[in-house]
Amino acid sequence: MIVFLIALLLLVVVLSNMYFFNFQKSQEGQDERGKLILYKTVSSMYNALFVGSVVLIVLNLVDIVNAETTIELLMYFLIFIGVYGTFLLYRNKNKPM
Repeated sequence: MIVFLIALLLLVVVLSNMYFFNFQKSQEGQDERGKLILYKTVSSMYNALFVGSVVLIVLNLVDIVNAETTIELLMYFLIFIGVYGTFLLYRNKNKPM
C-alpha cells in the first residue's frame, strides 16, 4: 500500500512539473500576462519556501524535531512546493487580471 502511495505522489509531482514547464514554454507563458502570472507564482513559491524553512529551523533549534527528521521534512516540503506552485499557476491563469 505504501508503495502505491509513493508511486502516486511521484506521478503527481511529475505531472505538476510538466504542467508548469509546458506553461513556461507556451505562447501564453511568453506574453506579458503569462510573465506576470509566472512572477506571482514563483514569488509565492519562494515565500512559502522561506516561511517553511524558518519554521523547520526553529523547530529544530527548540528540539521539537531532530536534525535527521528536519532534513526529511525539508525534502517533503520541497516536493509539496512544486505541487503548490502548479496549483497557484492554474488558479492565477484561470482568473481575470
